[in-house]
Amino acid sequence: MTLFTRKLESPSHTKRKFVKAQNLPILEGSVSLCDYLKQIGERRAFIVTEILDEQDWLPFERCYSSTGRAPYSPRSMMGIFLYGIMKGHSSLRALENLARLDLGCIFVSHGVTPDHASLGRFIYQHQTVLTGSFFKELTLSVFLRTQSGASCLAGDGTVIEAACSHDDLLTQEAISREKRVLSAAPATVRIEKRIQQLEQSAEVLKCRQENREKKGKDGSQLRINPSELEAVVQKLKRGKGFSTAYKPSVLVNSVRLIVAQTVDPSSETKVIPDLLAQSFNLSGHTPDQLLLDAGYFNDAVIEETKKYQIKLFCAENANRKIMRKIYPKALFIYDTEKDIYTFACVSKNLTLFQRKSLFNLGGLV
Repeated sequence: MTLFTRKLESPSHTKRKFVKAQNLPILEGSVSLCDYLKQIGERRAFIVTEILDEQDWLPFERCYSSTGRAPYSPRSMMGIFLYGIMKGHSSLRALENLARLDLGCIFVSHGVTPDHASLGRFIYQHQTVLTGSFFKELTLSVFLRTQSGASCLAGDGTVIEAACSHDDLLTQEAISREKRVLSAAPATVRIEKRIQQLEQSAEVLKCRQENREKKGKDGSQLRINPSELEAVVQKLKRGKGFSTAYKPSVLVNSVRLIVAQTVDPSSETKVIPDLLAQSFNLSGHTPDQLLLDAGYFNDAVIEETKKYQIKLFCAENANRKIMRKIYPKALFIYDTEKDIYTFACVSKNLTLFQRKSLFNLGGLV
């Protein structure tokens, strides 16, 4: 069984040649890969191929030198990413295997088989294009193809751990100590680069300490990793403790199409204006409704949605875990006719803190 043979593709608008494979019969003299995928009803491969054909690849191709070893075609590389995401694969090693074993992915990528390191380098090299103009054009293609609106959007964020090591975190004191040691050593290019890195870290850390102290909290023990200045030490999801991390956020429409995305070091709420602006640039109008969870319940988000007359559906952040401990449901009686809960009695086993809390709410303790 033969699938592909390699050849070089030379785009008409650049001098750079890219590695591309040639479509050959999947079964020699029998059926082509394209016909085989149609016979088994594999629609995703054709959808991704059509979307890729609509994109402008010149911004990617400009990043390559016109000489040297031919790189993989940007279109083929993006085909692996998009097809893999549609099938629920996100890790680089899973995408590497997909490009080798999945016939739909082979059809989309024109048969190139990059390893996980090549896939990672592609993302790093083109991160500005991927998160800028290409994201907008690609989303617009899917947006028009699905004919889905942007009148009702839902937003959420998460926490993603940074690549830098948690063991390399430094306090302001540790930065000063290391800087003194390096300054006393013979000057080298490596040492000068490290000193500059430490100076930048000290400046960023000082700003974070000042912001924390403005909120009435102690900022002396804040730490930073010089190799990733933007990453902030914060609590991770699912009880994984604390580590340097970022908070990516997205807005999606009714068919779960991401219409806006951004990343902030530590806040999900202050990126709402940026997300709404991205959505407006894509669809041409602001959403009528915005759905957010209780983590977005603050004045800044409310004012931003009010400014554009957006109906905000957001649960009130009332620290529900603590509330369940302080106000057990057994203390209240449900009135089915009035559809309300009324305070019944106060158990003698309530703590002083619980009694004071109920008293502040008007309970007779």
